[in-house]
Amino acid sequence: MKTSDAVSPIATSQVLTTLIGFIVVYGLLGVTGFYLIAKNALKVPEIMIDNLEFEKPEI
Repeated sequence: MKTSDAVSPIATSQVLTTLIGFIVVYGLLGVTGFYLIAKNALKVPEIMIDNLEFEKPEI
């Protein structure tokens, strides 16, 4: 069998449309994931906030 016989009969536009679709979907997933990770990384846990509150010593 020749290589030319094994090629799928689809148009270049179909391949390009699919490629652009994958790039858009995975790009949005990447941006969303980065946003959520950055948002949660900047949070201070409530336990730490509770531990930081202390009374002033009386002199």
